[in-house]
Amino acid sequence: MTEYTYVSTRHAMNETDMTLFQALVGCRVRYRGYDCQVVDILESEQALVLRCENGQRAIQGDQFGTATRRVQASLTLPCYDPESGELTAAVRDWLQSGY
Repeated sequence: MTEYTYVSTRHAMNETDMTLFQALVGCRVRYRGYDCQVVDILESEQALVLRCENGQRAIQGDQFGTATRRVQASLTLPCYDPESGELTAAVRDWLQSGY
C-alpha cells in the first residue's frame, strides 16, 4: 500500500496533491466498469482525464466541429468531492492501492 499525505483544499491544487496526481498519469485504472488510462490532469478544473480503453469509440471533431474520426472515449473525473473537499472515492482508492 502506498503511503501518502493528502491536504484538502477547495480553491487550488497544492504541490503535494499535484505530485500525487502526476504519479497517476499513464496508470491503468478501473472506473465504472471500464478499463481506463489516466492521460492528463486538468489543474484549473481539479480533474483527471481518463481514456476508456474498452468502451464505445466516440466521434472526434476538428477545430471547426466537423466530425473527422472515431477515437477512444474519454472521461473527466473530479479529483475532489465538491461538498466535502476530500478526494473522490475512486482517486483515493487508486492512490491507496498503488494504482
